[in-house]
Amino acid sequence: MSDVRCEMSDVRKNAPRVVALAICHNGKMTDSTPRRRGNVFAPVGEELHTCPCCGHRTLNQRGAYEICIECGWEDDGQDDHDSLAVRGGPNGQLSLTIARTQYVARGGTPEPHTPPARPA
Repeated sequence: MSDVRCEMSDVRKNAPRVVALAICHNGKMTDSTPRRRGNVFAPVGEELHTCPCCGHRTLNQRGAYEICIECGWEDDGQDDHDSLAVRGGPNGQLSLTIARTQYVARGGTPEPHTPPARPA
């Protein structure tokens, strides 16, 4: 499998059918499980934060295990930097990428998501 060329869009496009996680590394597919690279945190501010799953402004703070009322994602600090990782925990066996795909498949309308800061 390591000799297959890939683009990240290929991985995302096929995400609903992913059984074993594969990631693109140096232009090649690998069987490596994505590693947790840090959490995104942001305190309560004047405006609500966007949910990393659906992009709607529903979260008072980031990384505080708040549940989005739009899509049901529990914000454990995961974001774009490790969206393919299955962390377990509050979102079970869902990666953020799979959760985003399922949200749209259920008829949800995603909005642009803006992470508040770099991961800690």
